[in-house]
Amino acid sequence: MNRKSISLWHSLPLSIIAVMGLSTWQNRREMRRKAKGKPLPTEAERREIFDEGARGWDAMVFWDELSMSLTSWRFEVIRRAYGHVLEVAVGTGRNFQFYDHTKVKSIVAVDFSEGMLDVAASKRKYIHQAIPVQFEVADILHLDFPDDTFDTVVDTFGICSFEKPVESVNEMARVLKPKGSVLLLEHGCGTWNWMNMRLDKLLAEHVHKYACYHNRPIDQIVRQAGLEVIRCERRHSGTSYFIYATKTCHGKPPTRMETEEKTDETSSQPTATDDHQAGQARQSTSDSAPAQSETPQKTARHAEDT
Repeated sequence: MNRKSISLWHSLPLSIIAVMGLSTWQNRREMRRKAKGKPLPTEAERREIFDEGARGWDAMVFWDELSMSLTSWRFEVIRRAYGHVLEVAVGTGRNFQFYDHTKVKSIVAVDFSEGMLDVAASKRKYIHQAIPVQFEVADILHLDFPDDTFDTVVDTFGICSFEKPVESVNEMARVLKPKGSVLLLEHGCGTWNWMNMRLDKLLAEHVHKYACYHNRPIDQIVRQAGLEVIRCERRHSGTSYFIYATKTCHGKPPTRMETEEKTDETSSQPTATDDHQAGQARQSTSDSAPAQSETPQKTARHAEDT
């Protein structure tokens, strides 16, 4: 826990801390009830979790983000975005208030959950009116944008829910301009064995509640996807990641094989369907500015230009 988190806890009344503890306990109990005896949800079932939970999602994650000081970290990450920006797995638009209109020319926000995207579109007012914004339902594995389109690609807490994380990040890299910025704020496996064992144990409950595999090796996934990691900062026993990465080639960068990653002090990464099985042996496990134009010219599901 960082200093900001410690100071926050010291400033909270005991009654609020007690309510937070009770809420966490109730959530855990509900998660166990829903997951008991059930197989892990498919991609379609996870999309349904997002669609059905979209309206209450912000309230559901509020205490977790508060206790971990994630809002301030979102600010630090999103303020680095510039030019034409693609935000994938945009969710309910929790990053919108942090985009800097003096640096950002346009934003395309995509998600595979229509329910989440509807909530995000309702938050358009939090983005400065000078920034054109588009909202679009999209498949992260098949983004409908040309190669080398965006200056910045943003994803916060999305890699955990991708069916094929390496391929998905590789597709994000494809639409990034050479030497552009990929900004990631994610959660995944930690730096301590005891923490990873706990994440593995709670995986089924967590996936049924949040549609998220919270024990993936995020830095490894990013490197396997062909990106060059410039900065990787980790907090909360290594389970929270800020990654700043880029690519040096045009189009889709070649992915790295498992053996290549091991020489780079990382290990392998399967798809979502393999996650639970791999976790029992130590886990490996919701996007447009054409290159020739100044602002994106794409038909979107929701579009608001100012």
